[in-house]
Amino acid sequence: LNENWNREDGGALRIYADTWTPDAQPFDVLPRLDRLVLFRSTLQHEVLVTRRERLALTQWWYGRIDDDNERVPWRLPAPGRALSGLSTEGRIFVSVAAYRDPETERTLQHLFATAKNPKRVRVVVVQQYDCLEGSDDDLVGRLYNHEAEARVTRIRVDFRDANGPCPARACALRRLTDEDDFVLQIDSHTRFRSHWDAYLIDQLAKCDSKEPVLTAYPADYDKDSAALPSDVRPTLLVPSGFDKDGVLRIKGRRLARVHEEPIPSPLWCAGFSFCRAKVWRRVTYEPLPHLFFGEELLHAARLFCSGCDFFAPPEQVIFHRWSRSGRRTLAEDQPRRNAAAARGRAFELLETIEGPRSLAAFEARAGVDLKKRVLLPGADRGGLSPEAFAD
Repeated sequence: LNENWNREDGGALRIYADTWTPDAQPFDVLPRLDRLVLFRSTLQHEVLVTRRERLALTQWWYGRIDDDNERVPWRLPAPGRALSGLSTEGRIFVSVAAYRDPETERTLQHLFATAKNPKRVRVVVVQQYDCLEGSDDDLVGRLYNHEAEARVTRIRVDFRDANGPCPARACALRRLTDEDDFVLQIDSHTRFRSHWDAYLIDQLAKCDSKEPVLTAYPADYDKDSAALPSDVRPTLLVPSGFDKDGVLRIKGRRLARVHEEPIPSPLWCAGFSFCRAKVWRRVTYEPLPHLFFGEELLHAARLFCSGCDFFAPPEQVIFHRWSRSGRRTLAEDQPRRNAAAARGRAFELLETIEGPRSLAAFEARAGVDLKKRVLLPGADRGGLSPEAFAD
């Protein structure tokens, strides 16, 4: 209500720390025009000395606070039945690559709101946006839940310096520490089932492998819908063919039913990957600039040859916004990027992969011949029967 209010005018609302501010310092809010402040009245607060006329409108809202459910009011709807999960142990490192994406903050908000134990979740988000002219400022901000924000590390890059998803994901993984037990890699336009954290840890333990990785193309969600999809049947990653540049393309096929156990998968995807942290301490995420198609093939081969096996979760755990409407892409902002050089380097790296398994073993499991650029018979079923699929 106060125009042209400056700090020297005094009159700030001072809110004392408690657990509200991560640095445990009082937080001062100046009474500037069009500013609204909402906070619990249980927090100690006062108005500092005012040196000019100060207008304020105060409202008190009454209601019962249940500390055991205090996160529920800002939790977005979860689809279908709730996921069951018993695991309460283990720290989860979440890698998020974001490019000028208005869904980023909602993704982070939903990630914490739906976790069974949000205190074990730590996020590193590489935010590529317009740092210079400010046109993307509304896409970048702090979460209004301070406990969640304290668990987020933001690496900010001007979009003019961005080099695609691989450098961003590699940058995030460099923040992995010895205290992290699991790694979840997602995109910045993602939604989650309730208790996704406990469920993923439980399902990873059920995989018949010493080095399992849960991965799948998630089902789509509508950002303008009040609810997430109720169809939680899983998808399986299978090869769909080679494009004109010789890159293997991958698709997700919907299965006919929800399964009881994780489903062996021939391939891996970058937008949903969950594994033990030791996997990414051993396997290098290649920061190839401007590589989009080819990222998943290269890292699938690296992971497999290092000893990893891929599995699809028995049902949908997360959802992904596949539409690119409403957000900029690197291809639009950098139409002259040298994607051909990145693809060529990816092909070279494929030929040099070493590990306990061979590249030929990876090709056999994936159902492809990389040199001839053909799919092997039955590749589009990933080892399952035709009746296993809904399509």
